[in-house]
Amino acid sequence: MPYIFFLCIFGPTFNLLFMKKMILLFGLGTVFFLSSCNKDYSCYCVAVDGVTGDVIEETTTINGKKKDVVSSCDSGDYYDSVNDITVECEILE
Repeated sequence: MPYIFFLCIFGPTFNLLFMKKMILLFGLGTVFFLSSCNKDYSCYCVAVDGVTGDVIEETTTINGKKKDVVSSCDSGDYYDSVNDITVECEILE
């Protein structure tokens, strides 16, 4: 009902301007919503024992923004020079 009221007062140009504004607001809202979403990412880690040659693979699901998830997954990387164990982790896309 309010839409018809404004259409009667401002004429057909109001309809065109209104639609353009609504499309612009919807587009900006969609971009904002999708960029700030938390998503599930898979963190894949491989541990290699340099002495025995054993390899252990593990995949963990981490929920969050990509930047935070990458830093969290990368924090799993380490090297133990005493026992010669290497762990490498990366995000699977």
